Amino acid sequence: MSGLEHVAPTTGSRRVLLEAADARLARRWSSRLRGAGFQVTRCDGVGRGGSGCPLVDGCSCPLVESADVVVHALRGERGQAVLRELRRSGPPVLALTGVHAAPAAQGADSLAAELVPLRLVDEVRRTCASRARLIALPLQLNDGRWVSIRAIDTADGELLRKFDASLSERSRQLRYHGSMPALTAEQAAHWATVDFHDRFALVAVAGDGEHELIIADCRLVPFPDQPGSLEIAIAVADDFQAAGLGRALVQLTLGVAADRGVDVVALVRYDNQRMMRLLLELGFRRTEWELGVVTFVARAQSIVEHVRAVTGQAPAAGPASAGRSALATAPLSGPD
Repeated sequence: MSGLEHVAPTTGSRRVLLEAADARLARRWSSRLRGAGFQVTRCDGVGRGGSGCPLVDGCSCPLVESADVVVHALRGERGQAVLRELRRSGPPVLALTGVHAAPAAQGADSLAAELVPLRLVDEVRRTCASRARLIALPLQLNDGRWVSIRAIDTADGELLRKFDASLSERSRQLRYHGSMPALTAEQAAHWATVDFHDRFALVAVAGDGEHELIIADCRLVPFPDQPGSLEIAIAVADDFQAAGLGRALVQLTLGVAADRGVDVVALVRYDNQRMMRLLLELGFRRTEWELGVVTFVARAQSIVEHVRAVTGQAPAAGPASAGRSALATAPLSGPD
């Protein structure tokens, strides 16, 4: 399948730039992150010849450009200046605040230094997964039509409501496992608002401007029966089914889950054979059957392995091309 021309960097690559002047803490934090599978590069903020961070002087920084996430713990006014520049144009930033770290996060994701031993890895995973909010790419379907896949936006409530109302009764039964009234404006607004840390949503759209329509919705939400895992759910407009769109969205969404480092659960109605086949092909295991709903689970490590298999990445892959997603540019064609 062709047409995946560009996408903001998300999924597959796990490169962390650790900005910290304290060498002892930097070694400790780096060890934790490497143990969790991240590739870590350290910057002490001094720069070549003691010139400091080039970002503050309006120049580019190769270390920042090659990173997927920056963990920022530089202190003082210089550290705050670096943080401001990172927030302006850099990758997602996790600011460590408190003793031996940045004094204030200034709107970036933040983690108090005293909580680093307990939560550093999980918070870096959350920050890494937040790159999903930048996804935007064109996609050519198996039948030749072009659509766009992007992160959902808070302004999409009305488009989401229209999409839900357009689904046939059969598609609504498969999505909701039974009958369900059409979404209200309030419900649609809620569904369109996700944090891209623990709740994620990607949509496919056709048309543009005032003629833009949502034609598919794929999301990850916390699964209450299994704390620490996310449930994946997808719906595709009837006119766009069986054209490869569902497979593309699910694969991209699994890439987000790989970044987040969590297990993924899928609840599928017993007669949705197409979805069951797709999930099995993507590494899910069937675990339960209850009241006509089949439960499938993909463990966190198997999701990472699937992403690497799709992208051809080795665990210690080198820098990816800036501005592209390895998973998104892999072949997404298939029967679904």
